[in-house]
Amino acid sequence: MGWTSRTPTGIRNVHSRLTAGPPEAAAALLQGIAEPGNPLWPTDRWPPLVLDRGLATGSAGGHGPIRYRVDTSAPGTITFGFDADDLVGRHTFTLAGEGSGVRWTHELIIEAPDLLTRLVVVPLHDQLLEDLLDGAEAAMAGTPVRRTPFRMGVRARRWLVDRLAPAAPETAAL
Repeated sequence: MGWTSRTPTGIRNVHSRLTAGPPEAAAALLQGIAEPGNPLWPTDRWPPLVLDRGLATGSAGGHGPIRYRVDTSAPGTITFGFDADDLVGRHTFTLAGEGSGVRWTHELIIEAPDLLTRLVVVPLHDQLLEDLLDGAEAAMAGTPVRRTPFRMGVRARRWLVDRLAPAAPETAAL
């Protein structure tokens, strides 16, 4: 599971998992994260990640009501910046070889998060990231992904977001 800490200006949230397999295979999976059918993004439980130009720098999109852009993308690392006036920050995926496996790390930095972000968005983000890392672990091991049921807090927050969040733009509009 991930952890969240306060920074002088906001919050830092980190999720990390060690998987089997070579860094090159992990990098290929990560580079395809926004492609339909990629085993990383948990589309069975979350809105799809849609980017208008794939992982090209400046590509815009997001998932559900969360909007962002690709700031940098290279094999083994991707940084997204948020595209919202009320959500300032970034999130970065990095891969690093560790022993005979790969360390997958996702870091989220949010500057001056409001109460809704801290109490609703970050806990949902935590669950999405754990689901994504479950997909990474399964894909790297060549096994089916096993999902754990959502905890009651996640179910309640999803119910709330489904009723309060504006609809995400259609893929064609991106």
